[in-house]
Amino acid sequence: TLIIDETAVLYEVTGVTYRSLGGKKSEVDEKLRSLIGLSEDEFSKIVLLPQGEFAEFLKQNTTQRREVLRKLFPVDLAVQIRDIAQARSRDLSARLMEAEQALQEAARRCPPDSVAERRAALEALLKTSQERVYRSNTRLEELNQALGTLQEERTARERLEGTIAKLQDLRSSAERIEQKEGALRSSRRARPLEGLLSQKNEADRAFQRAEEDLMKAKQEAEGATALLEELLAQQGEVETWEHQRQELQGQRVSLQNALLLETELEKKQGERAVLEASEKSNAQLLLQVRNQSSSLRADIGGLEKIAAGAAELDRRWEEVRAALERAKRIRPLVEKVKELGQKKVETAEELEQIRAEREELERRCPALESELAELQQRKVLADQAQKAAQLAQTLAPGLPCPVCGSTDHPAPAGAPTPVFGLDERIDAVSRSKNEAEHRRTTLRAEETGQQKNLDRLEGELGDLIGQIGEIQSEVPGAFPKESPNPDSIRGEIEKLSREATELGNLRAAAVRSQDRLRELYRKREELSAQELGLTREATAVEEKKAALVRDIDEKLNQREQLLRPWKKPTIREALASVEERIEAFTEKIRTFEESRDRLVQQKTATSARYGSAAEKTAEYAAQRDRAHRALIEALHQGNFASVEELSASLLGKEEEEALEKEISDWKEAQSQLLSLKTEQQRALQELEHRREAQRIALGFSASPTVGGNEGGDYSKLLHGAMEDESERRAEAELERDRAITDLAALNQDRRIYEEAEKRRKTLSDEAAQILQLSNDLTGNNPKRRSFDAWLLALYLQEVASYATKRLERMSEGRYSLILDVEGEGNRGRAGLDLAVFDSHTGKNRPCATLSGGESFMASICLALGLADSIQSRSGGIRLDAVFIDEGFGSLDDGSLDRALTILDEIRDHRMVGLISHVGEMKSRIPSRIEILKTETGSSIRP
Repeated sequence: TLIIDETAVLYEVTGVTYRSLGGKKSEVDEKLRSLIGLSEDEFSKIVLLPQGEFAEFLKQNTTQRREVLRKLFPVDLAVQIRDIAQARSRDLSARLMEAEQALQEAARRCPPDSVAERRAALEALLKTSQERVYRSNTRLEELNQALGTLQEERTARERLEGTIAKLQDLRSSAERIEQKEGALRSSRRARPLEGLLSQKNEADRAFQRAEEDLMKAKQEAEGATALLEELLAQQGEVETWEHQRQELQGQRVSLQNALLLETELEKKQGERAVLEASEKSNAQLLLQVRNQSSSLRADIGGLEKIAAGAAELDRRWEEVRAALERAKRIRPLVEKVKELGQKKVETAEELEQIRAEREELERRCPALESELAELQQRKVLADQAQKAAQLAQTLAPGLPCPVCGSTDHPAPAGAPTPVFGLDERIDAVSRSKNEAEHRRTTLRAEETGQQKNLDRLEGELGDLIGQIGEIQSEVPGAFPKESPNPDSIRGEIEKLSREATELGNLRAAAVRSQDRLRELYRKREELSAQELGLTREATAVEEKKAALVRDIDEKLNQREQLLRPWKKPTIREALASVEERIEAFTEKIRTFEESRDRLVQQKTATSARYGSAAEKTAEYAAQRDRAHRALIEALHQGNFASVEELSASLLGKEEEEALEKEISDWKEAQSQLLSLKTEQQRALQELEHRREAQRIALGFSASPTVGGNEGGDYSKLLHGAMEDESERRAEAELERDRAITDLAALNQDRRIYEEAEKRRKTLSDEAAQILQLSNDLTGNNPKRRSFDAWLLALYLQEVASYATKRLERMSEGRYSLILDVEGEGNRGRAGLDLAVFDSHTGKNRPCATLSGGESFMASICLALGLADSIQSRSGGIRLDAVFIDEGFGSLDDGSLDRALTILDEIRDHRMVGLISHVGEMKSRIPSRIEILKTETGSSIRP
């Protein structure tokens, strides 16, 4: 939803010139208040009684009076309700027709009379097909069971044959098992002699080990003695080593005293190396600083050139930015000029069309007005003749005339010649005239509005072109002199935008270069200070290094004098050489002494081990002899010919247990296979009996056996029967599925029919109610009165009630306004006819029979009654001013006094303005404004 703020424009028209007095709502409101002199609230509380219009309202027919009343009273909502009811009725009628068509279509697809019969047939077919499917499934299950039994029989026969083959294989190893049983018995017979055999073998091994130990101890003792004698032969050489070691120890003391000079020299050389490293590092740093300074000077030079052009970039960027802003300001103006130019052309075309239609109506309206005046004149003459005839019928000799009061009636009027269709012609011409005048007025307003719009558009175009010229003149030559178009302005904006972006980037680079330049200046100063410090530091290091070199050279001379006898480059190396020689002599002497002590101890120990080994060897020889004698005696008792036979018969415990387990497992396997063979033979017989029973149950006459060709034939027979039964089941399932589908479709069609029937009934009931309501609201009812006409009759009845209160006073109780609900002649669509009740005659009179003064009094009362009615229905709004235009000249003195008296009473709560040319009114109106007409115009005199 687009919400647009309300706007208002006020023009002052001078001749053909329009001048804007305000372009905002607040400005227009303030200007209107100053021109009118009244606020909106005050203006809405004014009632103006135009000259003659309410008198004409009294004489209008129902149709004309309805059009006037619709403008005064709020019946738009009633009209909307009536229209909504009509639209709803049409919509429901269309939907009801669609529902009936849908019901007919559903009845065609599913005739209600045949539904029960079709459902019964489909249900019977479904039941039959389901029974066939069930029988086929049962037969297939039995055939599957027979095939399963046949397969089980074949499997059982194969298992039995396998068991027999395994039993035969097991029996073929019976001889080997008997041999293993004999070996196991021999091993168990030799088991009691195993201990004696073990003792004999252990005694043999112990004696053998003792002999080996004895020989080893003898060899070790002889070796230790030879080594000790060889070592003692080197005693003289060891004494020479000791003498040389003592000499070297004295030389070591001298070198240790000279080591202090070496240490100090190394320290000085270390300091020199540090200074040289520092000197080298400073030189490298100084070179780096100078290189950086050179690079900085080059960078500074380049940046200074860039910074020098920053001012020119700023100036150029400001010019481009200003030009871009002007182009952006011109762009909406140019687009607006183009838009207003198109609107101007369209407005001019519409204005020409309006003028052409208005000129046509200007020619047509006088002709219609002349025709209407002629018809109305004929109507007045006919009405006067009719009223005269009606009045003549009421006259009786000696009775006063209700109009003039005379009792003499010399020439009563006769019945006039009836004129048929005159009212309809007047109504038609009047409607055509009113429509033409209304359309002409509308066209005049539209023409004036369009002319104003055209002038406004021309003014706005002039203003826009002037604004564009002012912007173009700000910088001469920046834009072409001819009027720019949106495309050229759009291209100029894009060009200036790109140029502004490029200049902005260059300005940003210039700003960054200035910042970088300041940073480089600072860094250059830092490098200069660093270069100066490094130069000073290098000078100090060089001076310190020269002094240190002189000291080192002096100490090197001293060291060279000390090292000359040792032929070593340093005292520390000479001292290390002496230390190595002392350590070598010390190690040789220590090694000799340790070897001597060790060999003495070894000789003593080996001699002791040799004596002990000889004793043990004699003891183990005695034990071996005793074990041999005990074993020979046991062999004779155990029926073993020799020790070798006993050893061969003995098996290990694990081997003996393995043989025992193997024999037991063989016997267990033989027993299990025999039992399994018996069980499989029994199961095979049961399967053969079951196969035969299934064959008989299935109705096969053959007596097949599994092992021969008949078993294969029986399997083929079963598979063939299954294929045939599967085909029969598929046919039954297809028939069942078709029955289910047809039954579902029948139920769906029946449900659609019932829903269509229900929807048609619902729409029919609703349409009947809405149609009745629409007929009542549109006047298609016994009284032939529409809803808005009924409301207008209520409003008019209330207005007539308010008006009657004042009319009775003005007419001294003679006249009352009444509403003729049924209308003249009880014709249809009436209810808005007004009449006057004359108390003098006791009869109702048409309002057209009132005289001029009586009509004016009735008009004033009707207008004031209308004001009272509007005020009572407008939420407490008061109408504080009433203006009455003319009509007082038609009143006699008494009627004028009564009318002014009532108006004086109204002045207590309303301002009353009277517009009149009657001179007598001046004395009755205390506050007045006189309008003086002169040749030069009108003026106001208070």
